[in-house]
Amino acid sequence: MKKKLISLFLLFFIFNPKIKSKEILNLEKIKTTENYPYLKIDLSLNKKAGLNLENLTKNNFKIYENGSLLQPFQLEKKQGKVNYNLIFSLDSSKSISPKNFFRLKKAAKRIVKNLEDQDHGAFSNFDDKVYITHRFFQPKRYLIRNINRLKRSGKKTLLFDSLYDGLDFLDETKSKNKAVVCFTDGQDEGSSLREEDVINLAQKIKASLYFITLEKFLSLRNLNRMAILTGGKVFLAKDKKGLKNFFQKELRERRQNYSLWYKTQLPKNSGQQKIKIIFEKNQFQSEADGFFVFKNNKSFAQILYQKRDFVFLGFMILMLFAYLGTIFFFLKGKKEQDQPVFLSKKEDDNFYKNLIKIEQQEVHQQEKSVPQKERPKSWLIYKNGPEVGKEFFIDQETITIGREKGNDLCLSDFSLSAKQAMIKFIKNDYYLFDLISDYGTFLNNRKLLRPKKLFNGDEIQLGNLKYIFRVNPEAEKLEDINYV
Repeated sequence: MKKKLISLFLLFFIFNPKIKSKEILNLEKIKTTENYPYLKIDLSLNKKAGLNLENLTKNNFKIYENGSLLQPFQLEKKQGKVNYNLIFSLDSSKSISPKNFFRLKKAAKRIVKNLEDQDHGAFSNFDDKVYITHRFFQPKRYLIRNINRLKRSGKKTLLFDSLYDGLDFLDETKSKNKAVVCFTDGQDEGSSLREEDVINLAQKIKASLYFITLEKFLSLRNLNRMAILTGGKVFLAKDKKGLKNFFQKELRERRQNYSLWYKTQLPKNSGQQKIKIIFEKNQFQSEADGFFVFKNNKSFAQILYQKRDFVFLGFMILMLFAYLGTIFFFLKGKKEQDQPVFLSKKEDDNFYKNLIKIEQQEVHQQEKSVPQKERPKSWLIYKNGPEVGKEFFIDQETITIGREKGNDLCLSDFSLSAKQAMIKFIKNDYYLFDLISDYGTFLNNRKLLRPKKLFNGDEIQLGNLKYIFRVNPEAEKLEDINYV
């Protein structure tokens, strides 16, 4: 029995095929313009489950130039920092208990505090809907502020929709290093997308999925599957050491950059050449192809001197056209000055009409100096919230609305930005402005993309709060408002 086991063990190691993957090795750039006949090749290696990228040597690489194996060459590891674009997605549904929700927020802040200066992060949360800031923040305090003010809401958990939207937003950035860090219990309720849709998009754009979750959840197996298939990992919220070293151990060591130097045997005028790099370590194998052409290192002055006859001929032709153009415009202008001007009857009528328009414009300018009409009486009526039915009178030409105390209408609602919106009286009408708020300002159920004129009875939505705008000095208060 022991002999059979030993023979099986030897057969496994002798005939065990290499695991080939195109996602490990990437050929970034081939530099041929300096120090001929030496070429420099920039490579990047992506970490994969079971593959350690530390302590690589020249024995892990092979270089083929037009099918011929090249030896020797030099290997150099780059020490530059790698920047990441990250989406921090937090489950804010009521399917999570208040205690577990607090634990996930604490874990999120622990990771964000370890962000490095070159990293950029965007915030997202999901319950019945998916909310994304759609912009990246570099200072950590903006991300921590969004995490602190987040509250539980909604009955559903759109986990897969949130992951897909985050990946789609990352794809727009065109960054090479990107990942979604999701804080969730793994439950999904009501998503229109499936787990496979998320995995396929993550693999397509080469983004990783990391999950920070709570222990003893049945969905932990699904999270592990999504993380492994996208090159990510699952952490438990109680793993303080793992979360603290998240960036250094998982993201920084995930991608390694190397440079290869070698001396080519090809002449400069050999045309386009093919190069092939093969990486091997343990049972993993990956290869990448590229093409290069030796470029001419002559300076711009040397090229001009070599083509001096054509340059001189082009300069003379340009000067000839400039001389002929000058004579043409000079003669044309002189001819127009010598000719008398005769106005037809139609032109004569247009001349007097223009004079009348000029006089009307002068009168209009005088009217501008006259003070405009008195502002009509206007007010806002709370349509929902704790103060439903209350009225806020607009007693000045400009009012600002937001969460900060400096606003004219200060509202303590975390769905609002510090400065959410502005209402301004311009040329006898009121206009609504959005002050680049996080979740937008809505007028009559439509998102406000530019300033809009307000009319009596318009509905304004700021975060979770709704108002009815009233303007008419003679109108009585209407009582047919449906409060929600």
